[in-house]
Amino acid sequence: LPVPFLVLLLLLVVTVALLVNSLWLVLPSALIALLIPSLLLMLQLVVTVLLVLGLVLLLPLVVTVLLVCGNCAAGTWSGAAASSCGNCAAGTWSGAAASTCGNCAAGTFSGAAASTCGSCSVNTFSLAAASTCTNCAAGSTSGAGASTCTVCPAGSAVTAGTCSTCAAGKFS
Repeated sequence: LPVPFLVLLLLLVVTVALLVNSLWLVLPSALIALLIPSLLLMLQLVVTVLLVLGLVLLLPLVVTVLLVCGNCAAGTWSGAAASSCGNCAAGTWSGAAASTCGNCAAGTFSGAAASTCGSCSVNTFSLAAASTCTNCAAGSTSGAGASTCTVCPAGSAVTAGTCSTCAAGKFS
């Protein structure tokens, strides 16, 4: 309950207690016997009103606690107060319970709804946020997970993913 409401409730209880205590001192016992049922009825009414107000104030909290939000699966995301999860776009990824999708780093790629980014294979490369890896141009190569390709110098050629010097009697 809010603090001002609790303070008012405490003041009300103290006031009723003081009023009842004062009546014992001032009024004759016959009159008190007549007033006690009325005071009890009034006290029941006050308690009922306070219970109703308490329920009205606590109801949103109870509903929030009962309606537990679920987590989005890896490869999906949602913003605040969302009613469903959305798939991460190609070139992005997310872990479980994500509020955004992150871009794949250069040298990696992903399809839509990815939970991780895959590494580009030998002789391919990618820039950041890539949905696929691109083949290196003829005469150039790259290692796995590359963000660029290296052009082989004159007198060498791509062999098994590396630049190799041409054998005697051969050129490139």
